[in-house]
Amino acid sequence: MNLFQPLMNEKEVQTDDGEINESQLVNLINLVCSNQRWLMNTVRSLLKKYCYTSMFIRFLLLLIKTLRTLALQSFALITSSASSSTSSSSSSSLSISNELLIIGAGQMRTGTTSLKFALQLLFNQPCYHMYDVIYKYQESHIKKWINIFNMHQKCVNIDKANWNDIFNECKFAMDYPTCVFYKELMNIYPNAKVILTIRDADSWISSCRATTASDMVMTKHITFTENIIYRLRGLKSLPILHDKMYTKAFGSNYDQMTDDELKNAFIKWNQEIINYVPKDRLLIFDPNDGWKPLCEFLNIPIPENVPFPHLNKRIDLRNSLLKYRFLAQFLNFSFIISFLWFIHYMITS
Repeated sequence: MNLFQPLMNEKEVQTDDGEINESQLVNLINLVCSNQRWLMNTVRSLLKKYCYTSMFIRFLLLLIKTLRTLALQSFALITSSASSSTSSSSSSSLSISNELLIIGAGQMRTGTTSLKFALQLLFNQPCYHMYDVIYKYQESHIKKWINIFNMHQKCVNIDKANWNDIFNECKFAMDYPTCVFYKELMNIYPNAKVILTIRDADSWISSCRATTASDMVMTKHITFTENIIYRLRGLKSLPILHDKMYTKAFGSNYDQMTDDELKNAFIKWNQEIINYVPKDRLLIFDPNDGWKPLCEFLNIPIPENVPFPHLNKRIDLRNSLLKYRFLAQFLNFSFIISFLWFIHYMITS
């Protein structure tokens, strides 16, 4: 029985819950900006109370507004990617039992974002991805995942209700944190197929070191200003989740691994999946191969005149990370200057 065919046959078209629509975007932006409005009002009232100069007030408020602008730009980038990738979808959706049908076991930077949107194009069903954790669910799901990791570490049984609470209406899940639990998820969802996205190891390490495995992300040492940025983005506990994800995937010394060690860990990861997953449940998939192997594996027709999505290019993600690093360094410098100015003001007043 092909579990994926009903997803293609339902005639009634519903809104794709996996897509970041306008109302969700507004809610997310309001959530981020509400923290900044509170901070702006607090700074303004405190500075006025202690009669500091208006120039200093404007300086601090400018810093906070910069955070707000950066947050808005990030949401716009993700939303534009989602819209451009899903607008050409002619597939329909179907409400079926709360079962995960596809488990993505591939590592980061192997085309998981492209696969996410490809599945959404095919089935018009939401696909759970790290992007959803960061840009849609944020702290609420970060805490759920941290709880999952803690339960696993304590050898506490993680039942189907725990997983359904995370994936909810999603029929597909991939990328971090999902991929590090592919074995557990295969047992919970015995009908689910597994897709291992692959990439040349040298190309993978080069891409990771420029983005998700750079010292900006794969680190256990978060600065004070980076913590502020995480809080303003609604991602207070994300560094904790990063640590637990990478520890489970690569070991506790992940932040000290050389390029060769990380590359070997990547090769070992892929081989372990190939050895563990039954062949009839596994697709080893290179997104550069396009629709054919994916659709043949799912036993569905190849979409006509619809290009396979290739998203989350290295340069785009790298530029986004560099913006946050620049902002963190700018805030560090600004706090030092502000502190020195405050000392000078107190001495001379």
